[in-house]
Amino acid sequence: MGLKNSTVKLLLSQKSFLKDGKILDVGCGKKIYRNIFLKNEYLGIDVKVSGRKKEEKYADLYFDGENIPFEDNYFDFIICTEVLEHCSNPSKLISEIYRVLKAKGRALITVPFIWGEHEIPYDFRRYTSYGFKKDIKNVGFKIIKFQKDYQGFDSLIKVSLSEVKNHIGNSKLNIRLKLSRIILLASYKFIEYFLRIEAKRIYLTNQIIVSK
Repeated sequence: MGLKNSTVKLLLSQKSFLKDGKILDVGCGKKIYRNIFLKNEYLGIDVKVSGRKKEEKYADLYFDGENIPFEDNYFDFIICTEVLEHCSNPSKLISEIYRVLKAKGRALITVPFIWGEHEIPYDFRRYTSYGFKKDIKNVGFKIIKFQKDYQGFDSLIKVSLSEVKNHIGNSKLNIRLKLSRIILLASYKFIEYFLRIEAKRIYLTNQIIVSK
């Protein structure tokens, strides 16, 4: 699902906490958040077989998608973004994140609520905020911060544009993409203004900072 400005902001908010701590990126893909933590020891793990091509994975180690290959209480901070929806056993992976995190460590975990099927056929579920927080608390995590990304009609704009890009391509020079963005934005904003509603029940992604 790519780099999110809101996720970057959450990670930047943790830099003072991290200092020179060890970071693990679970389901790291291309390690898109690596440049935020250049002074930290940053390790990425991923599975060998998924909906991503091999060249789109910069993993330091490969694992089975459930059992993280590090000892207990090893990392100061763990990043796991848009991964749990692709796991065969997400509860197991959440418990493993808890296990390898240090006693006062923190983790950023994100999962989609509304998004098109991706990394097919390894796309298994979507999370409500209640189900996500329940699974997080079940392993013992404490919630520091929780937020819904692109709440309201903005989420429908993002999803709609994603489908347009999937169909016609992602070129910034594509006039059809630019026109689609303008039309979608105008349409949803008109509905929002005309009906005087905020559509708070819909949003794009659950994002959470937790501590052990």
